[in-house]
Amino acid sequence: SFAGATGTAIREYVDKGLQYVSKDQITSVLYSMLWKSGIVDLASTSQHQPLRLVASLQQRLEFVIQNSADFPPSKLFVHHCPMDMPLDGWSVFNMKDEMDRLKVSAKWRPIANGDICPTYPDLLYLPAEVPDESIISCANFRSKGRLPVLCWYNEKKQNGILRCAQPLPGAMGKYSIHDEAVIKAARVTCPAEELVIFDARSRVAAGGNMLKGKGTEDTVNRYKLCKLLFLDIANIHAMRESIDKLHKVCCNPSNTHWLSQLESSQWLNHCSTVLRGAYVIARHVEDRGVMAMVHCSDGWDRTSQLCSLSQILLDPFYRTYHGFKVLVEKEWLHFGHKFEDRLGHPLHPSERSPVFLQFLDCTWQILHQFPAAFEFTERCLLTIANHLNSGWFGTFLHNSQRERRAASVTKRCISLWAHVDMLKDDFMNKTYMPTTELLRPQTSLRRLQLWFTYLLQYDEASLAANADIDDDGPQLTNSSSSKASAAETSVVVWVPNERAAQCHDCRQNFTTLRRKHHCRGCGQVFCSECTRQRVRLPKFGYYKPERVCDTCFHIYADDDVDIGFEMISKPSTS
Repeated sequence: SFAGATGTAIREYVDKGLQYVSKDQITSVLYSMLWKSGIVDLASTSQHQPLRLVASLQQRLEFVIQNSADFPPSKLFVHHCPMDMPLDGWSVFNMKDEMDRLKVSAKWRPIANGDICPTYPDLLYLPAEVPDESIISCANFRSKGRLPVLCWYNEKKQNGILRCAQPLPGAMGKYSIHDEAVIKAARVTCPAEELVIFDARSRVAAGGNMLKGKGTEDTVNRYKLCKLLFLDIANIHAMRESIDKLHKVCCNPSNTHWLSQLESSQWLNHCSTVLRGAYVIARHVEDRGVMAMVHCSDGWDRTSQLCSLSQILLDPFYRTYHGFKVLVEKEWLHFGHKFEDRLGHPLHPSERSPVFLQFLDCTWQILHQFPAAFEFTERCLLTIANHLNSGWFGTFLHNSQRERRAASVTKRCISLWAHVDMLKDDFMNKTYMPTTELLRPQTSLRRLQLWFTYLLQYDEASLAANADIDDDGPQLTNSSSSKASAAETSVVVWVPNERAAQCHDCRQNFTTLRRKHHCRGCGQVFCSECTRQRVRLPKFGYYKPERVCDTCFHIYADDDVDIGFEMISKPSTS
């Protein structure tokens, strides 16, 4: 009898991120389910039988939640999906085909990865004049073995973008002639014979890594004719704190100090910094014709953000529907972004960070400024963002392509792209006008906006405000039109008690004496004075008179004259 409620609880916490689940939260949810089912009276929770039942259900729920991180219910998805749905979403990207599309010159050669770097794609593109021995030594001098490889090429200017991880000079100033040889060979492949190294970190952060045996390139003494620029992007821990603060702001139903609380989260500031860094890289590649090399610490977080965003600005192919899928596959999945850790796996809670979500947010900022330059709309980005932690697909499982292959993800799970392809017609931009020009977005904080369609998509206050507006413009009443729309549905979504600080009607704050009551007709929270009426709501499964607000009382009483209703007598104050 708890199957539906348990599934709802699991989905609620999985959507929020698996790392948010605690035993206290699970216990609270289970008690709520038992109480709503009429099996347990909260007043008798001290009895042994309800406690044993809750403990048993809690153990089962913890097991299901943890295992859903590694085994999405793809079989259930296939059971409910249309019979003609193509399930070949795993063949979206091929490295050789993509490099052939970019028309990479003969100065670059493909190399089988093998055991060079376990988090890199199977096929790597490096300068043709670099011998295999130098490639191995270069990988040993880079963090996690992530040596500089080509990820995008400009046929017209014969330059491109390299990505890698930080070098390992340490505090003693170690160096590698093989690493220098690879970078020099990449530099001389472009006519400008200039290479700019973009370090996503700040100079202070890079200096701190030197004390740990890592660091950055010495462009003064070792890497000749190379320029080093720091982009001052915060690390994953700062991004995690920022998104947590933003979630608290967006979940708060009060509009008091909304702008100041939004500013305190620093989310838009971080997005502005990432966008500015991507634009700087794109300008150097397009306007100055130099070779760009991008890295952060380990080359799988901020590096993926900068490389993918700069390619969206540079290459119109990645602004198409198919091209965007190729970009995500290449820069994020095949180049080893740690999706399992960053999305909040229960075994690695401290590694959680909204790196990919921030990339989608920055993409939305560009799309918002250049809506006609993209073949798809924001609904495509919204669908991808909503399925990051949905647990339905295997696209974002594990930390690298090699791990996904070892786990046979392509055989056991469905790709997200198969689902997205079924909805392709809903994502197409009718105003799409292809352009080959470099997109030059405004990266100032004053020009960025909150991605409200994602962050506020379940906000009760926003939904209620939108319900009061129709084709003829805003209505004078604040409640009747929204309640009328609720009357047309067969499901009422209750506003959580913890989100309601005051009565939805009289706006009086709730106290010990002024208690909270849900209206069974609209789901909003009212005080006892504003919910004095009772009415039967058979459409919602209430065949006995239930408590409703004044507005719902008039709506449902007028719709069905046979519906019985009664008035709750006002309690005596004596």
